[in-house]
Amino acid sequence: MKLIKLIGCLLIIAGLAAAQSPLQFFAHADVVKPSMNADYFKFLKNVKETYQRQGVTLNYNVLRQDDNTFYFFSPMQDLNIGAVYKGFGEIENKVGKEAFAKLLAEKERCIESHSEFVTMLLPQYTYLAPGESENFCHIVFWFPMPGKQAEVDQIAKEWIELYKAKNAPRGYQTYRIVFGGEPGYIIVNWAKDELDYATKSKKNNEVMGEEASRLWARTMAITQRLYSKNGWYLRELSYTYQPVAAK
Repeated sequence: MKLIKLIGCLLIIAGLAAAQSPLQFFAHADVVKPSMNADYFKFLKNVKETYQRQGVTLNYNVLRQDDNTFYFFSPMQDLNIGAVYKGFGEIENKVGKEAFAKLLAEKERCIESHSEFVTMLLPQYTYLAPGESENFCHIVFWFPMPGKQAEVDQIAKEWIELYKAKNAPRGYQTYRIVFGGEPGYIIVNWAKDELDYATKSKKNNEVMGEEASRLWARTMAITQRLYSKNGWYLRELSYTYQPVAAK
């Protein structure tokens, strides 16, 4: 039970920082009780400040979804989940057992449930990159039919080619769920805010035209399930280890 609770502990389960631009991410999702939102934000702030004080060496990004799910993404090396588990003890030792347990209890009273999964960025199916001020995101969860991988790869290739050929104004990143969740893909679009996203989407539709409509119809023909959410990156509550400079 102790290991299960440790695995369920949000940022405390965050993985080690990757030495190069990461392609794999360990993700933790907390479904927060609406009545506990204020306490949960205090908890996030407390965790970050605790890690900063103790010099905890990890990185994570925080994303809040519009259904009150909070995601925490930490870079991994070579899908090495074992390294993530090993990090539990290292973080607990740095923070202290008592403080670590207090953080865990603080989180647990705020949430309805939690889950973990591993995702992999697919750069070959990724177009552009978000700017520093583009914290709004529209997230599409795509679950193709079983046995359609060849069609999935071909359609994903055609989408990226179409975006590039049309010089589309709206970028996207494609991730594949590789462990701990339903097999499928996560497509993330971004913008400065909801209005900016709507504006970019309108321009996207105009430049892509009927070619996009035909490709969308083919995409739907191999789709088992599809849904989308809006979200916001919480940069002020995300954490990147910064070594203290020698004086």
